[in-house]
Amino acid sequence: MSNRKKVYTVDGRNVDKKANSKEGVAFAKTLNKLLEEKQISTTQIIKDLPISQGSISGYRNGTKQPTLGNIILLANYLGVDCNYLMTGVSCENSSINREIGLSELAIARIQKLKETDRMEWGLSVFNKFIESDKFEELLCYLTDYCTKKNDSIWEGYYKIYTRDIAEAKVNSVLQEIKKELVEYFSNKLDTDDRMYYSFLHSIYNEGRITKEQYEKTVREYDKGNYDYNPFSKDNK
Repeated sequence: MSNRKKVYTVDGRNVDKKANSKEGVAFAKTLNKLLEEKQISTTQIIKDLPISQGSISGYRNGTKQPTLGNIILLANYLGVDCNYLMTGVSCENSSINREIGLSELAIARIQKLKETDRMEWGLSVFNKFIESDKFEELLCYLTDYCTKKNDSIWEGYYKIYTRDIAEAKVNSVLQEIKKELVEYFSNKLDTDDRMYYSFLHSIYNEGRITKEQYEKTVREYDKGNYDYNPFSKDNK
């Protein structure tokens, strides 16, 4: 394919309004995302494929459903499987999407945690974050905060009446979950040497130890002295 420029962007909000069905929204948004990523214009598509400009415009706006033949043509042209083109979720991740509703990108991000050695403990932290009893509460407050206007008065999941209060609740619950995680993982340091460094880095970023304490502790850890405690009065 030659270089493609001047790819116009379709506003997802307009797709939501115009689309004839939920499936049409998913297809339109996925198609637009792929065209923009690959810098392929509508003009280029109708040159390369036996699909009319009216059909492509309808597909991009969500007002027209593609035929099976055009789905296959577009999927092959864009280098994706048909399921991904129609739903935004690849075949390999479709079962996860159906069962728990995670998007393709969310699944990819989680998989990356497992595939990257340095993020092995990140996956453990992620699991404990989701397992927290306060996780659902956090999502409810966050949903209220994200979906309400500043000046509106309403009853949310937990009887919140303004967006400012919702924001305060989000921050409060997030702090509680963070405290749970820190307490949990501070007792797990002996399970993997890398956890010592990860935990040390996190408390340094939180400002709980100085740069000098941090550097001194790293040097001690490098020597294998994992009993070294930067919080000890003798080490401050």
